[in-house]
Parts: sequence; C-alpha cells; structure tokens
Amino acid sequence: MGDSSFIRILKLLVVNLGVTGSRVFSAGYFAYAVYQLGSINFSILLVGIYGGLSDFFDGLLARWWRVETKTGALLDKGADKIFIAVIAVTLYCCSPLWRSGFSWWENIWGSQTGKQLVMLVGQELALSVFGILLAALRETRREANIFGKAKMWAECASLLPWTWWLLKDPSGTVFLKNINTINFLLFVANTLAFISFLCYLSDHLKKSK
Repeated sequence: MGDSSFIRILKLLVVNLGVTGSRVFSAGYFAYAVYQLGSINFSILLVGIYGGLSDFFDGLLARWWRVETKTGALLDKGADKIFIAVIAVTLYCCSPLWRSGFSWWENIWGSQTGKQLVMLVGQELALSVFGILLAALRETRREANIFGKAKMWAECASLLPWTWWLLKDPSGTVFLKNINTINFLLFVANTLAFISFLCYLSDHLKKSK
C-alpha cells in the first residue's frame, strides 16, 4: 500500500530540506565558526564530515522511501556545489596562502592552489547553471555521470586532509609540506569536472537531434 499524500510530502521535506538542506547549513556554519575562531577545531571538522556524508544519506533515503524527484536531484547537485565551494574557500582563507596585507587578487592568483580553486569553483558554477538550463528544458539527469561522481570523491580527498592538517597545525606548516598533494588532487578534480560538463553537453546535444 502506497503512502498518503501527507506522508509523501513529509518524506520529501525530510530528504530535501532536512538532509540536503543541512549540507548547505553545515557549510555555512563551518565558514562562520572558522571565521569566529580564527582556526579549525575538532567540532568544526565533524561538521564538515557530516556535510560530506549527508550527500550519501539523502540519496539513500530518497531511494528507500521512493521519493526520488527531478527537483530533489537538482537541489542535491546544487547543495554539493555550494558545500564544496564554501569549504574550499574557507580552508584557503585560513591557510598561510592567504596573506594579510595583500589584495584578494594577489592572494588568489599568487599560488597554484588559489588558481586551482578558482577554476574548480568556476566549473562548479558552470555545472550548476547548465543543470538549471537542462531543468528548464525538462532534461535534468537524476544521477550524476561517472565523472561527476569521481570529481566529488577527488574534491573530498583534497579538502578532508587539508582540514585535518590545519587542525593539527593551525600555522599551516604541515599543510604547506603536503601542498603538492593538494594541488594534484585539485587538478584531478578540475579535470573530472571538465569531462563531466562535456558529458552533460554531449547528452543534451544527442537529445536535441
């Protein structure tokens, strides 16, 4: 026997607002807490980890409760991109790469990591805009392509240790010792993001014929 309309709406609210929405909230809290404290502590790290795990749980709940929708898929993708962008920018600003007394332009373009982050956030924004356009054309994909999923893993693989290194040593010395690893993982994420965008574009062109 299927759920009543009220129960279905309740489940949709739990998945889309409760779980997916909490990912955006956790990113905002992460940035606010780091700004207020001036560094990262273990509680802030846990908030970031929860935000990443919520991406798994909202999809799991949506499938389990059979409330998968195109709108929910679009919200999920948007929450992913906001979460990654906010966490990445926050980490960069509390690392030694952000130097007081320098302009934001010099701080961003003065390092390879800054350039990689600008490229990554830009590509995430482009993917978001493209997703909205596809939604308007009723061609939204519910599932990310394999390159999009791999991109998310690469992003987490770069941001999680970055957060941990800043937690262990707020001065950023440990982070700077491992910066080549971070730059490599960001490069991988950027490459996968670009390929993912090309896949979405290719799918759209095929459907347009």
